[in-house]
Amino acid sequence: MLAAGQPDKVIERMRLVLAAPSLRARYIEKQQRWQAELLPVIEARMGAGVHGCDPRARAVVAAAFACADAAVETWVACDGRAEVSELFDQCAAAVRDGGAP
Repeated sequence: MLAAGQPDKVIERMRLVLAAPSLRARYIEKQQRWQAELLPVIEARMGAGVHGCDPRARAVVAAAFACADAAVETWVACDGRAEVSELFDQCAAAVRDGGAP
């Protein structure tokens, strides 16, 4: 969704998605489906036992998606003045470091 070369259009679309309850709900549904699809991959990498029974894998997936959401929402709020990837890295560092600067 974050297409290079047309950030203004992407920002405009994301503002619409974030502002319209029905679009935001659909966006969240998609993210939940992606998280469910990613969970077994992360579990396998972590050497988790029974599928769905390791909270660490769920926490990793949820944290990654939360960081992506925070990065995109910040990017939109700041009119795309920063790179989304840099914002994501800042979000991930905040989670990893407990929010310390």
